[in-house]
Amino acid sequence: MSGPYETPLGELSPPERAGWREIILAGWSIPIRDMFPKVQLARWAPKVTQGDYTLDSDDLISADIKSDFTGGGQIHRHRPSGTTQRFGDATGIDTEHPQQLARRTATYVSSGPNSDAAMPLGDYPGRDHFWASFGSTISQWNPMTNAWSAGTALGAVPTDKGVEYQGNFWIPASASGIIKWNGTAATIDATVTAISLLIWDQKLVALTTGGALRIYDGTTWSAAAADLTLPGSMIPRSLVLFRDPSGNPAVYLVTDEDLWVYDPLIPKIYRTDVQFPYHPDHGLAASKWRSTDLYIAVGVGVHMYNGSVVSAVGLDRNDGLPASLRGAIVDFADEYNGLMALVRGEQSEEGATTTILMDETMVYDDPIVMPERKTISSLHRYNGQGWHKVWQSTDAAGTPTKVMVSRADGQYELWWGYAGRMYRLPLRRGFHNPEQGAEAGIDIFTPSGNLLTGMTAHGMNGFDKLASHLVVTASDQHVGDVEYWWHTDRRGWTQLGTVSSPGVHVLPFDPDGDGFAEGDPYAWIEFDYRFRQTGGETTTPLIESAVEKFIKLAHPVDSWTFDIPLDFPETWKGRGPQEIADFLDELTSDLAPRFHKLIIGDRSYRVRVAQAQGQSASGSDKRSLRKINVLEVPLQ
Repeated sequence: MSGPYETPLGELSPPERAGWREIILAGWSIPIRDMFPKVQLARWAPKVTQGDYTLDSDDLISADIKSDFTGGGQIHRHRPSGTTQRFGDATGIDTEHPQQLARRTATYVSSGPNSDAAMPLGDYPGRDHFWASFGSTISQWNPMTNAWSAGTALGAVPTDKGVEYQGNFWIPASASGIIKWNGTAATIDATVTAISLLIWDQKLVALTTGGALRIYDGTTWSAAAADLTLPGSMIPRSLVLFRDPSGNPAVYLVTDEDLWVYDPLIPKIYRTDVQFPYHPDHGLAASKWRSTDLYIAVGVGVHMYNGSVVSAVGLDRNDGLPASLRGAIVDFADEYNGLMALVRGEQSEEGATTTILMDETMVYDDPIVMPERKTISSLHRYNGQGWHKVWQSTDAAGTPTKVMVSRADGQYELWWGYAGRMYRLPLRRGFHNPEQGAEAGIDIFTPSGNLLTGMTAHGMNGFDKLASHLVVTASDQHVGDVEYWWHTDRRGWTQLGTVSSPGVHVLPFDPDGDGFAEGDPYAWIEFDYRFRQTGGETTTPLIESAVEKFIKLAHPVDSWTFDIPLDFPETWKGRGPQEIADFLDELTSDLAPRFHKLIIGDRSYRVRVAQAQGQSASGSDKRSLRKINVLEVPLQ
């Protein structure tokens, strides 16, 4: 091939060739003057700016500004618009504060008195202590020793979080009934097989395994009634306290198909308009957040219901979770700054010893061998704009149970169970940001983390770009290393440079390492920010912005102007001057609606004749002069 936009010739047969003072146009030999002008029409492309334009002061070169990731993840390939504040995936990185990219605060893991499934149960009594179960053993967390008590037998395995009512702690145990714990001993009511509990109208309300709504008034449980029981074809999931169409607090029943509401005046339960197509993981999690909206999980999708309209706001948006995180949301927790979603890694039937896939989040009553897990589990926070990953498991072997917020012992913490252990994330009680936490030395940060920006073509697919340099601005509180790596459609992961101190840092694209920043061409590019701790655990790298400077490479297109002397008296290679002149005139008209091949020497081009002009003689004199403008139209 003789050039990037020329027709490949000679692979199968000898190339066509135009001689001296000759071109071949649309198969015709055309005489030309010896010298002719050639112009390449490529020009310097105008500057474009993506992101916060106030952080870029360059008038010449384009900029992709990464300073605000509050829109969340699930963007593995950026769209032309609407994804500027988004990213692909982040592990161990706080992406929730504009111009404050830092490591996340540390998560702590603790083992209980045994290795059975760990379930957070709640605060009891009041805010005095936090309790969790490990299998059928209940244990109290001691914040002074950071350890669990030896535990007490409950007589059954809890299947959901507990509720404090009339001085006792009531805990659902599914088919085993309801566990009532007074802080010392447990009793079990096996007649009410509760899977979910809540407090409404000073009463304890239960949803049973059979789909019945049962109400305890402090003395006795109401009997199961047909008008208060879900159809047998539906799987009951949980109870949620939301508001009815009149704005009054109301009890809602979540199933694997739809949403029902309890009318206490009749009394009866009614099916609402919130009904969804069948899905095996529908309704595994449901919660009210900020008193305005009800959230129901469908796989990793989430449906937000405001009382009249359903909107999709789940982790399945855009490109979804990375393949290693795929699965289903099994529980929500409504934290002040976000809705927490606990995601169970996808199960696989390959290599499993049983084909049973549980709808619930843990094994109940009778032992059973679960299928092997294929992906890891994770925890995400929805801030109203997007989803931000808070935690992911280090393996794919465990099963997450539930997640909840605790205010016990004067603390403000998030708890969840996974693989027989309890995980704890201290929450920022004063809602300070990472920079304030680093300055005051009150946050404990993770040792490392990384953020994948997602691939971007800057909204210019089909055009090559040339990366020039990356301008990184680090906060005055920056302590640690941030390695910047990049890869493109034509380059594997390559380290660009490291930011180890506050201030502005320029990281040039110098792929061959010769000290001269020749840049790196690409159609799309992706960055990986790798954070490393070098100071104490209360310090963190803190990045305000990272601005990639690049230019758009215009497609090189050639144009020619040929002077064609048609002043010979006889013929040129069998064609007369008038015949050639008429042919050239036709090439610019709609009589020849096609592209043509132009051959100059041994090179060929795909072209259109843009204009033909010249002079012609009068009378019987057929001689003339023609000037044609030819424009290359490459396939690209």
